[in-house]
Amino acid sequence: MKRKFCCVFYLLLILFLMVSSCKDSGTKPPDYPVEWTFLGLEGMLIDKLVLSKGKLYACAGREGLFRLNNPSGNDTQWEYLGLADARIGDHRGVSDVVTLNDTLLVSHYASSDHYNKAGISRSRDNGKTWTAIDSGFIKNTQYPTSAFLLTLDQSPFNSDIVIAGCVSDCSDIYLSKDFGLSWETKDILPLKANVRFDIARFHPTNENEIWAGMNIEYDTVRPFLYRSVDFGENWQTIIERPYDPDAPSEYLEDIAFSSEENSTIYVAIQQTIIKSIDFGTTWTTSFDTLDSGIFWNITNHPNDRNQLIACSTDSLYQTVDAGKTWTALVAKPENTEMMKDLVVDWSNKMLYVNTYNPSNGIYRLHYK
Repeated sequence: MKRKFCCVFYLLLILFLMVSSCKDSGTKPPDYPVEWTFLGLEGMLIDKLVLSKGKLYACAGREGLFRLNNPSGNDTQWEYLGLADARIGDHRGVSDVVTLNDTLLVSHYASSDHYNKAGISRSRDNGKTWTAIDSGFIKNTQYPTSAFLLTLDQSPFNSDIVIAGCVSDCSDIYLSKDFGLSWETKDILPLKANVRFDIARFHPTNENEIWAGMNIEYDTVRPFLYRSVDFGENWQTIIERPYDPDAPSEYLEDIAFSSEENSTIYVAIQQTIIKSIDFGTTWTTSFDTLDSGIFWNITNHPNDRNQLIACSTDSLYQTVDAGKTWTALVAKPENTEMMKDLVVDWSNKMLYVNTYNPSNGIYRLHYK
């Protein structure tokens, strides 16, 4: 009887240790050396990083557009592709880029004193020369200019189809079906307001589906997220946080989709990542940094629904179980104040971040 009791006791002890090990594995820091590699562009305010066909693009606002042709290797020589204008203020100028073979589309965001630097620039020779595109853009009533464009996205089903989010009092997003040669408006809000649609994204598995998000500044900032299943003809409100002067500001920063479950979406709002498995009808909290850093980006693995990496101000976090648990992957590079943008090369297990202060710049990490 005593021997039987001991066997049961040791069996339970082993099971307890196994369960404890599984629980702890989601919170432990990496047990391997973490080495960031500095890739350059020191001193520049980079608004967005784009990884396309193995090349890394840096949208540097008024400094123009830069490209690193072999970012996963030893290449640290950035190629300047033009479009700089020092007269434009910080966080203005080149805001995003999409590519199709040797053709590049670049969005611009300016201000009323340099309105001719807003809109789309198109290059047919891989960034050597540029042509301004204005076909289909509605003139703002406040400023005599085309749209101030903030973000671009390509359809995963047809690379000629592009959407653009803008800040405008005439339209909310624009749609092009000929890779930027002409554009049509897709209005979301019934009343025109000078708002910023920082998010305009195609769904990766639902062909006609577009998601668009913005933040409206009152005394506090309130997030809004919309969904269309018919290429922007009609819109459904997914997230709408009405004005409340006593509520803290909440910024909608990014969204990501599951690569396999088309009804699953992740949204970054301030220090929290929320998740929906029913196209945004209901939400649960997937992760909360508890005020330790704002989430700027969420990036999903294109072929594995369980893997996502999120970038906060201070750290990168990874989930391998579709957001049930998150692991601290790595802290920001040493001697930097914050990380602001993240792109992931899933095939080569490389990630790239943009940093702010004291000297800014782009960093690379080979993760496991």
